[in-house]
This record gives sequence, C-alpha cells and structure tokens, in this order.
Amino acid sequence: MSTEKNNTEIKEVIGYKGFDANLKCGDMQYVIGETHEMPKDKILSVCPENGNEGGLHFCENPLDVFRYYEPAISRFAEVKSVGDVKRKSDDSDTKIATTKLHVSVELSLHSLIERAVKFIFERTTATKEATNTEKQKQAINSGSSGAASNSGYRGAASNSGYSGAAMSIGRWSKAETSVANSFACALGIESKAKGALNSWIVISEWKETETSWVISDAKCFKVDGIEILADTFYILKNGKPCILG
Repeated sequence: MSTEKNNTEIKEVIGYKGFDANLKCGDMQYVIGETHEMPKDKILSVCPENGNEGGLHFCENPLDVFRYYEPAISRFAEVKSVGDVKRKSDDSDTKIATTKLHVSVELSLHSLIERAVKFIFERTTATKEATNTEKQKQAINSGSSGAASNSGYRGAASNSGYSGAAMSIGRWSKAETSVANSFACALGIESKAKGALNSWIVISEWKETETSWVISDAKCFKVDGIEILADTFYILKNGKPCILG
C-alpha cells in the first residue's frame, strides 16, 4: 500500500543522506560534489514497490537517516534536491524521493547530530508559558530502525530497536536506548539521556531569559563504558556530561 503523496513538485530541498562505506546506496555510486540523476525509465516513488519505480532518496530530518543506515558503519552527507520531489503522505519520517540529487558535502557523525539539533530547535518553541503548561506524554518504540519522539512535559522516549533513535524535547524529559548503534537524544530543558554500551547520547543545555529559554549548547557522546557509562543518565552542565545524581 502506497504511503506517499500523489503530487510531484519541482523543489529545492536541503536534506541528509546515508551511504555504505563505499559511498554507495543500492546500485548507485555517489560522488561528493556531483549531481546524480535517477534512470529516466523509472517512475518516481518514495517507497518503490516494483522494478518500474525508483528515485534518489534522502531525509529532511538528520535523525531519520538512522532508520536506513546504521551510524557505526555508514557515511553521511548533506544533499540538495534539484529535480522533481515526492514526499511520504504520513508523518512516520521525513523521507523524500527526487529525480536529481546534488551531494554537497560529506558529514561526520558528530556534524550530522549537530544538524539534527538545529533542525529540531528551528521547529521548537520554548517560551516560559509553553514549557510550564505541557502535558506529560510518553513514546515507546521497539521496531528495527525505528524512532520514538516525545515533546511532553516530564515525558519520556525510549527505544529498544536495532539502529533506532529516541528523542525527547519536553522540559524535564528523558530519552533512553537499550541497544547498541542507536541514539538517545534529550534536547529539552533540564532533560537527561542514557544509552546502552556502544550507543550514542545527545544532551543539551539551556539558559533562561526574561521571556524564554534559549539553547546554549548540545553535544553528542558515545557510550564507551569508560568516559560515558552505559545505562546511566547524563545531563549537560557547563558544556560537560554529568551523571545525574
């Protein structure tokens, strides 16, 4: 069953794409700095279901890339559509198909996370009134390459699926993951994150003004069992990861 919008539009969209270690995606070999075009005998599709359909695929939200490419063994790049585009019809992720895709610059995992933080906060309101009136919510995901997100006050997002992500942006919220090669992103005010060994946590720090909260820092850390302990909640304080005591 198709999950994409029927309309096709020509639109320039900045996004992010994953590749294997050789910078390939499927049968397509990509090159940094070059523009690539899908075969002209294919019908553009976000989720190809047969040999007649195809497309060059990427995501607007950097975190959605991890649904398709494992962070530990993949390469990533910022890309730009320069042809027709199609989007998914639901909100499951921000995957897009295009007929022409320019690969702008390769990104490290850390750089990709930085862009994910920027993407999220450009779409987040953090006025004092909003942060004090959010209702408690919880999101749980257990699917392979899935994602759980929560924006509620004192809410929680957890992930137990392979190569997934849990993201929380509510005040005093938490994000956690129980498997390797996945992410727990706690981006809310005074939020916390924890992860399994060989996963990653992203934690943020905010400062308060007279009318709102402003993010001052956000950092990504690998749970290596030495500097960042497994199954332990961390917060970001003065730019450093601190165990929540």
